Amino acid sequence: PESFRESGTRWKILLYKHFHLWKSAKSQGEIKKLMNEEIRVTGQEDDLVCGWEFDATVEDDTNIPDLTGKYSAKLLGEYKWIPLE
Repeated sequence: PESFRESGTRWKILLYKHFHLWKSAKSQGEIKKLMNEEIRVTGQEDDLVCGWEFDATVEDDTNIPDLTGKYSAKLLGEYKWIPLE
């Protein structure tokens, strides 16, 4: 995520392409592979609690299922989908 400050006002701009919560700590090597997308998270991992892929817009902003099929999320407040590289 990124945060910007302009004229004393704090602006928060959060850009997430992937969001995952794990039961176990990841090594630095695993984190790098996840960040570089060398490891693809499928939702079938034993230690994955929940995870979302935000690389495409969703059909329903109030019911966004996670990769495991156990949880859903909804978007609140003002937001705008923007393309990420």
